[in-house]
Order: sequence, then C-alpha cells, then structure tokens
Amino acid sequence: MTAKQKKKPTVSFIDGIALRTLKPGKLYSARVRMDPDVQFGGEHETWYWSKSRKIEAPSKAKALEKAERYRKELVDGAGGTDLTVAEFAREWQAGREEQSRASLESTGIAKPSPRTIERDEMEIRRIEERFAKVKVRDLTPGGIERVIAEMRAEGISENTIFKMVKKLRHVLSRPVQRGYLDRNPCDLVEGISEPKVNPVTKAHRRITEEDAADFIAWLYDQELNGKIVALWLGMTEHIRLGEALALRACDLDFANDAIHIRGTLNKKGEIVPAKAGSERTLAMGSFLKGLLLAWIEIQKAQFPHMVKKWRRLKVPCGREWDETAPVCSSYYGTHINSDNYGGWMRSLMVERGLGEYTEREEWVDKRGITRVKQRGYVGPSYKSLRSFGATYLVGENVDVKTAQDHFGHRKSATTLEIYAESVPAHEREVARTMDSFVKAALGGKAPEEQSLEAFRDAITTLPPDEWPAWVRELAELVNGRLRSS
Repeated sequence: MTAKQKKKPTVSFIDGIALRTLKPGKLYSARVRMDPDVQFGGEHETWYWSKSRKIEAPSKAKALEKAERYRKELVDGAGGTDLTVAEFAREWQAGREEQSRASLESTGIAKPSPRTIERDEMEIRRIEERFAKVKVRDLTPGGIERVIAEMRAEGISENTIFKMVKKLRHVLSRPVQRGYLDRNPCDLVEGISEPKVNPVTKAHRRITEEDAADFIAWLYDQELNGKIVALWLGMTEHIRLGEALALRACDLDFANDAIHIRGTLNKKGEIVPAKAGSERTLAMGSFLKGLLLAWIEIQKAQFPHMVKKWRRLKVPCGREWDETAPVCSSYYGTHINSDNYGGWMRSLMVERGLGEYTEREEWVDKRGITRVKQRGYVGPSYKSLRSFGATYLVGENVDVKTAQDHFGHRKSATTLEIYAESVPAHEREVARTMDSFVKAALGGKAPEEQSLEAFRDAITTLPPDEWPAWVRELAELVNGRLRSS
C-alpha cells in the first residue's frame, strides 16, 4: 500500500446493524436494518437500511449499544424529537461525560475536560428548568424568546441569558446534524448577543499599582493562614484560584526555587489534572520562598493539634503533616472550598474599601436575631490579582511571550519539566520583577535572604512590639517561646 493510499474503514454486520469503524475506539458510523413500512404509510415494500448515524464510543461494544438505541428510536417513531428539550439536554450532557471518560482512558487526556463539563452543568440545569415540558420537535424561536423575556422580567442578567442560549444552541445542533430538525431554532432568535463589560464595572474590578502596594503592606501584618497564603500566591505568582487551592507541599520545590502547577481544585474538592497549556513550572522569588518556608513550619506544628468543634464537643481531626498536605489549608488541614474562599475575599475587599455591595437586606429571624444579606458585589476578585500582574509585568518590560507562558495562556505549550533547568531564564525575570515590587511595597520590613534562618534573623532587627502577628507565631515555633521584651 503506497503512502497516498488510505486504509478503508472496516464494516461489521451484527444482528441487523452495519457498523463502520472510522476511528477505532473513538468514532463509528452505524446503519440499522428496518422492516417494510408500506402498510404503515411508508415507501419501502421490502427491508431497507436506515440513514447512517455517527457514533462516538470508546469501543465497538459501546458503539453497538448506541446503534441498538438508534434502532429503537426509529422503530418507536420518536426519532429523538419526542424527547423534551430538558431530557435531550441531559442525555447530551451524559454523552459528553462518557466521551470524557473514554478519552481519558484511551489517551490519558480527558476531552472535554471534567472542568468544562462541570462548568456547563449550570447551563444544562437552567435549560432543564425552563424547557421541562417542551418537546424538541415543538421548540420554536418564539418559544425561546418568550423564555428570554421571562428571565429578563425576573431580573436575570444578560450574561446569564446569553450563556444559556449559547449552550441551548450547542445542544440542539445534534438533532440538526442527525436530521431530526431542519434548522436550529436558536439561530432565528433575535436580540441575543454577548454583553460587553460595563466600563464602570471593569474599573471597579481593577487593582491599581498603588492599591496593590497598600494591599501587600496590609497582608504582611496579617497572621498567616491558608487564605492569606493564597492571596500571597495570587499577588506574586498570578496563578488561578483553583490552582492555588490545589497546591500541595510536594508542588513546592524549595531546592530549585520553583512551584509546579499540576492541577486545579473543583467544587467537589477534587484535584483535576491541568490541561497541557496550564501545567507549568513557575519561578519562586526570594520573599515568597521565605514566607512559604515559614508557613510550612507553622503547618507542621498546627496539624497534629487541630480539633473540630461539634456541638459542645471538640473532636480531634488533625493529622501529621506530610508532602500531600494542601499549601492553602483550611482550619482543619483540608483543601479550602473555592466558593467559601470567594465569599471571604469579597468581604475582605469591602472591608479594605476596594469593593462594595449594591444591595443590602435586613430581617429579624424567629429567635429575634437581626440577619443581614448583601448582594450585587462590585469590586476586585481573585482574578483581578492576575490582571494586575499581567499589566504590571508588561509595563516593566517583561517579554510578552514570557508573560504569556507564565500565566499559562498558551494552548500549545509543552509541559515544563519538574527540575530547576526547566525554569527558563525569562521566567526567573518574572519572579525577580514581582519580588522587587513586593519588597518595595514593604520597605525595610522585607527580609533579603532566601532561607528560614533569614526570618529568624529578621526578628532581631525589629523591636518586639513591631513584630507582625505571623512573625510572632513563627518565633514561638522556632524558639519554643516568645522572647520577652
């Protein structure tokens, strides 16, 4: 067989199903044998083959199962359009989950990624809620527009509406491809476009260089805990919140001054492996290295003594610190939930005067306690730390391509190696640039050395009444007690 000749797809005939293998373990095409239908008003006097349908499946056995379901659809006369939009959307989502698992088993890379499926789940639930009784065959552009009008009347944002319609268009593309529908009804819906970010809102989200310097000075005086450490990582390494919360002690390479970003923490508390473009190795600046060394020492002392309050009891829940311990640990030594962290950070930004809530509701509960609920937060988020870092690095003449790699934005990036030689010289320049900014913001407080011993020495340079809270705690751990003034 010459280089120009292509191998023909193999066809298997099994129990009235013609299964053509297009890509083994990935893609198949199926036709099913149908009985004569003249007596039912059809045009076939003898048996005939149905239209072919492309099937994504991890094996031939799974493809045959789906082909059998295809035959049942045709025999029942449903053709897929007898399902409600909600049922079809859920079936579509389940198919993507199966595809992701099969891709992970066959190639080691989940496509679509679990994080993408988890993010789409919210839109699928909205579709299920709004189109629970509408059949796929009965869905019209007017029906979609009525649902959009109802959502607007309820005060739902244009961004949320746009995302739901975009996902609905994606879902309904499948019945169009299979010939169930002549045209996607979402294509005829008017008045839907991706909303632009309000310039005022965008300005509220921005963190200026002056704000960042003041914020760093405030951070330095705070007692170290997992949430504060996550803020330091966001300010100096500009990693995503999920990446910061997923970091474990084994991801910190103090010998080579590097941090390995290997995954992200999802809402279920699971670490999802990073995509090829997001897995990377970042250089660790001297200040951050010293701070993390100090924090690890604090964790080692705290972990065995952690207790969980349950009613009037205190239940021991601590464990010995090891390499799997989360860097940004919760009070109980576990990974911090991203939603809880987001709420905590919003409250912090409001307290610092960098953000605000536009709505406030007060009520008195059954016990006579005044409750307060605030909504409509406007201000910086954890992502704003990344935006500030990108702006600052480019403004300091750090090579744009280097900054792009540093932030993990390059889709075709090759995963960096684990060791020090895997950190390019340009990436070291990013760490030095941010290190200089942090030290300038802290003035004379910042230690210059790169070891835990430097923090011990820093204690002797300041009077005890000027020690930050976390320095006091570290001194107690290292020396056994606070030195008296």
